[in-house]
Amino acid sequence: MLVEPVTGSRSRLTISVDFTGHGIGKVLVPLMVRREARKEMPENMARLKRLIEES
Repeated sequence: MLVEPVTGSRSRLTISVDFTGHGIGKVLVPLMVRREARKEMPENMARLKRLIEES
């Protein structure tokens, strides 16, 4: 996670996520886990933004 100031009252949040599989997970991570995470990320980011702006 990286937070960078953009202006005096604004910041840019960069979140990077990666998954590493072990055993059968080596097959499942690229096929299923990353795809699911990619689908869920826009909703998660919108929820995070709402939470930050409400506080």
